[in-house]
Amino acid sequence: MPPRSENPRLSRTPSGRDKNEAKATRDSLGGSLPSESSHFLDTTTHIQQTNLSPSPEILQEAIELLQLEASKCFPDSGLPCDIPIFQFWLTKTPQYISERLQALYYRGRIQSTLLDTFTVLIQRGFITLDSLRKPIALWTGSDAVSTITDLLTTFDVLAKEVQFDIDNKKPHPLWESYTMFEATNWLSTLIARSCADVATLFETIEVSNYLGGRNKAAFERYQEKSPNKRFDCNADERATADGTTPMNYFGFWLPHGLGNKSEHEIRLEIMSCVKRFDNIERVYKSFFDIPDDRSLFVASEGGTGKVNQVKGDAEYPDDTLLRADQQAK
Repeated sequence: MPPRSENPRLSRTPSGRDKNEAKATRDSLGGSLPSESSHFLDTTTHIQQTNLSPSPEILQEAIELLQLEASKCFPDSGLPCDIPIFQFWLTKTPQYISERLQALYYRGRIQSTLLDTFTVLIQRGFITLDSLRKPIALWTGSDAVSTITDLLTTFDVLAKEVQFDIDNKKPHPLWESYTMFEATNWLSTLIARSCADVATLFETIEVSNYLGGRNKAAFERYQEKSPNKRFDCNADERATADGTTPMNYFGFWLPHGLGNKSEHEIRLEIMSCVKRFDNIERVYKSFFDIPDDRSLFVASEGGTGKVNQVKGDAEYPDDTLLRADQQAK
């Protein structure tokens, strides 16, 4: 059943920098915000133009994955990002499944990079695991989160997503900016819940290279709006009023609302998020007949995050975080 179209959230503008403000930034910088690599656009275009003929087993596996992910959200919420996802749910033609699977994977690849960035900030002491205890009221905003998100979108990986919106280009048929902003707001919320020196924190993110290079001019422009050297510590930033964890939108799996779990249990929750995305990526590659050792993306000039790398046997920060916990026991 399709979502109710009368939901008032339909008219909500994504938190953080919206299209008009992003365009103003690009124009002020001489239109220098980077566009997504031609390699990635070629890859997604090729997928969309391919006559899909997955085997019945692979098609069924994709359908089961989409149904599983749908069970973890609220299809009748009327959220703008999910209305096209759940229209005619669940038609079982390869083309229909293809579009939803692309949306699921694309949403996940952004979250995966943000989770890697979060883990680096944990390791460097900018954020604590306590920031994950209180549930985040998704699709709400605050001045602090908006400011931090503005600063984060000066990094290449997120700036490219903003550029899609400005140029009205879609890397896949169901792409929209809401989920990118909300996923970024997740990281912004955790930063706002902690005490961190602004300059050092963003320098650390840049050195980690998970979000790519930083547009220094754009960063300085947005930092002028919030000249404070330290974000106010607000442990309740965007916390739900009743303490309950809301239903996520389709494909959102970043952790929050973990309550009184021990630090070891929180680390296990983080690892379960990694495994959830790994499974999504596995089904995605199987459906589109992409070899496991083939990179879907190429590194942009100046570097980029894990979002543009092949997953393999490499050790990720998430694994390091868990191993450190196990060694301490």
